[in-house]
Amino acid sequence: MLNKLLSIAKKFDIEVVFLNEVCSSGGFLPEADLIFVNANKSEHEIVRILAHEIGHAIKHKKQTALYVASNSAHSKMEYEAECDTIDFLITNYLSDDSLELDQLNSIRIMNQYNIDYSYENIVKQSIYYFFANKKANQYRKY
Repeated sequence: MLNKLLSIAKKFDIEVVFLNEVCSSGGFLPEADLIFVNANKSEHEIVRILAHEIGHAIKHKKQTALYVASNSAHSKMEYEAECDTIDFLITNYLSDDSLELDQLNSIRIMNQYNIDYSYENIVKQSIYYFFANKKANQYRKY
């Protein structure tokens, strides 16, 4: 998943750097088209952080002033980035052909990727859309 995220960042001309000595888990610097990630995090955390920051980079690059000026705008942008992160994680998790039926459990997925339980409906919605799109694509073959 990390390589896929790095490929997405490259596609949008976003530089990604991994830092050992940084106080936060990561961030996006829009003026430099740069995402930094704390290299001391686990691989799952790094993937999650990078997916979240790519969401900001793609959707919110030109809204930096609004992001810092308004608590409601800040919260909305964080929520959008988190939903994009969840969608990315779920899509990649479910794309694994070796996935067993007992692994298709929203709580299990949330625990694996450290997704806050307040996002359970978003996780379930992402699972639903994944399979709905897969089924729709299956019928497009004919």
